[in-house]
Amino acid sequence: MKKILATFLASLLLFPAVSLAQGSKVNDGPMTESAGATASTGMLRESAVRQARLAVATDAPIQAPKSPSWPSRYPTGFGALVGAGIGAGVGLAGAANCGQECGGKSAIRGAIVGGFSGSLVGLVLKISRRDNGR
Repeated sequence: MKKILATFLASLLLFPAVSLAQGSKVNDGPMTESAGATASTGMLRESAVRQARLAVATDAPIQAPKSPSWPSRYPTGFGALVGAGIGAGVGLAGAANCGQECGGKSAIRGAIVGGFSGSLVGLVLKISRRDNGR
């Protein structure tokens, strides 16, 4: 916040309102300071510019490297969870006509098979990423 305020103050002092106003004609000549500018304004302007440069130089934002997401760090675990969820859903859908006894067993079997299959797919992805140098 201090950087923003220092930059805003420096820009206000560097470009007074009189110098930004334009007439009806295009001014091709050099821009001169207004008659109201005094020596103290010049010193204040220099001080503000110095402070703004110091604030920008010392308060540079340090960005931490972006850490990879959980699924990309643990592809086998993520694959097992997704596969177990999908397998349980497929097991329940397949056992809709079977009843409660068969439905629970079928969902557990589907979760086991799906979790195993998903972890294998995650392992293959992990190995292929390692070979590609990622």
